[in-house]
Amino acid sequence: HLQQHTQTDLEFVYQTRRKEVFNLRPAIEWSPLDGPHNLLAGVQNGESMQGMIIFLGATPGQSADLTLNEKLAASCLDAALALGMRRVLIASSSAVYGLGKVEPFLEEDEPNPINEYGLAKTSMESKCELWRTLGLEVCCLRIGNVAGADALLKHLDLPDIREVDQFSDGLGPERSYIGPATLADVLISLARHPEPLPVILNVASPHPVRMTDLATAAGMDWKYVKTKSPQESQSITIDCKKLETLHRFAPEDSRSETMVKQIRDAR
Repeated sequence: HLQQHTQTDLEFVYQTRRKEVFNLRPAIEWSPLDGPHNLLAGVQNGESMQGMIIFLGATPGQSADLTLNEKLAASCLDAALALGMRRVLIASSSAVYGLGKVEPFLEEDEPNPINEYGLAKTSMESKCELWRTLGLEVCCLRIGNVAGADALLKHLDLPDIREVDQFSDGLGPERSYIGPATLADVLISLARHPEPLPVILNVASPHPVRMTDLATAAGMDWKYVKTKSPQESQSITIDCKKLETLHRFAPEDSRSETMVKQIRDAR
């Protein structure tokens, strides 16, 4: 998405562990857990890298070692420091906040994760302070749901009837989402920002969306099922006012139709 959807004067060098299956150029073959040496060797003499965007990590799933989130972050931050980079944007997650509350979560709210993934990301965020003390600007991005990478929209064209939790008010879940192309634009804005970034930053489109609106926009067949989940899980949203001072969103960026279109356009 950074390459396909964003007009920018920045040049991106991509990282891959298997260069033969990677179709973006330029790319450096580098496995972060092997240490920074291959990355340093892959950077041409005299070439300057100003920053790094880290989206590596383990996600929940069968046999997933979630402690890799911390290990991968450490390896990448070591490499960024060794290359004299100025800024690192690292993907955390809104999962650090836990169950929802009446108001959207602010960056200042204390993490209260309810699952292993949220705990792993919280631990990863805490470890980043070490590299800040060494002079590296590290901004942890507490990202909401990315359309197309979530359980609802990951497989848009499956014919199955999707089941959506229905809560006591008759409505379904509400979440903070962002489309993949909009996320790419946000990353560009943050990479280019001339002043230091916050240590923690919520990342999503400004206005939350309902899961049912996304399913309808995607043309899915769906039905409600009475949920056994706690009421606090109906609305889990994040406040993105800080982000809005750093990136100019368009009104359509918060619309379900836009997010679905961005997924389809990328295929």
